[in-house]
Amino acid sequence: MRWMFAVLGIVVTLVAGLVPPTEAQPIGQSPAVVALHAGAHTGKGWKPCEDGIDLRPCGDYVTSFPVGYGADVYVVVARADSALGISGLSCGIDYGSPGVQSDGAGVDLFGYALCSDLEVPASPDADSTHAWPTSGGGNLFLWEPAGNCRRNVVAPYGVQAIACAVYVYTYGAGQLAITPNPAGANGPEFQVTDCVGPTAWDLEWPSHAGVVGFDMDGYNPCTALGVPVEATTWGRLKSQYR
Repeated sequence: MRWMFAVLGIVVTLVAGLVPPTEAQPIGQSPAVVALHAGAHTGKGWKPCEDGIDLRPCGDYVTSFPVGYGADVYVVVARADSALGISGLSCGIDYGSPGVQSDGAGVDLFGYALCSDLEVPASPDADSTHAWPTSGGGNLFLWEPAGNCRRNVVAPYGVQAIACAVYVYTYGAGQLAITPNPAGANGPEFQVTDCVGPTAWDLEWPSHAGVVGFDMDGYNPCTALGVPVEATTWGRLKSQYR
């Protein structure tokens, strides 16, 4: 149970903003990215956290997938420093209308699996647009820093750690993208937390955030291949997170 108290301590620290990223940060974990990988849905006995996707070099991740099939999309922290390790990730997700999980159009989400030790999902606001894992929602993923600090290096991409996976089905072309967490302690945040401070490190968005495209281009921040987001989506997201 000791690790639970340690993890809860991290939650209190991050939510209270006691260890915020400084305005002029050293490099630390700032080069880290949040990559996405899409694969065919595995069906019954779905255990995506055990698929070993975090052991596969993120430069090989699939970021484009056909429409009309079930897909498992994995959320993986990558390019992180092994000396500092990873104990947290704060991010959001966008795949359609805010607050909607399934509407029979575009990308719909039908399954969710937590792969970190603990999570602090955003609570629904008045119109439920921030609830996780609906589109537009946010979450804080946590690993116990002393006993389960993520330091597994996958050369040449640094530490990789799987935070979660979602099962989606697509009825038409669309994208699933990583965004800032709209319910951060001090406003929208896109951060990882190391195991040393623990200290939170701001990540660049959208250049460090993965996108899976369904019948359209995706984006892999591990290789900077593809486009961060489709032009129309990018405009909508910018208006959300200014």
